[in-house]
Amino acid sequence: MKGLILCGGKGTRLHPITYTVPKQLIPIGNKPLIVYTIELLLKSGIDELGILVNEYNKPIFQKVLNKYFTEDFYYIIQYDPKGIAHGLLFAEEFINKEKFIMVLGDNSFNFDLKHFIADFKTSEKSCKILLKEVKNPEKFGVAYIGDNKIIDLEEKPKMAFSNLAITGLYAFDKNIFKASREIKPSYRG
Repeated sequence: MKGLILCGGKGTRLHPITYTVPKQLIPIGNKPLIVYTIELLLKSGIDELGILVNEYNKPIFQKVLNKYFTEDFYYIIQYDPKGIAHGLLFAEEFINKEKFIMVLGDNSFNFDLKHFIADFKTSEKSCKILLKEVKNPEKFGVAYIGDNKIIDLEEKPKMAFSNLAITGLYAFDKNIFKASREIKPSYRG
């Protein structure tokens, strides 16, 4: 199974820090945040990783990650980043119609991913999203559940009617690319 880590955004909410370093490469506990994500994916049996970056950051990602890993990663360039769905479309060729795990590169997880992956591999479902109960859902993307299924997702709602935050860890099949082409931009563009 392939893994995709999205790092294409410009990190404007963290300026001035992200003027010089992508937020995924900011050190946490003396190593870049993305290193923890890559370690989790590799430990979980994901051995083919694509890292989606913007056109300016590829060299710095390569330089930093080569210090931590001997694996070769497949770098995908996202031109003029416009969000998750936009970024996914740049990765379609790399994924090549396979089921895959996608992680937002600026998130960190202390989670045994093996069961999550095994369950998705053997299921007929086209997607699986890791959710977490939070006290302040308005600060996150929120999932609304009905009949034990996700019926809607809302990014940073003014008033949330669910406390289930989207963590940034997803499992998808090829149907996500069709959905990504059909999605309309949010109110934030």
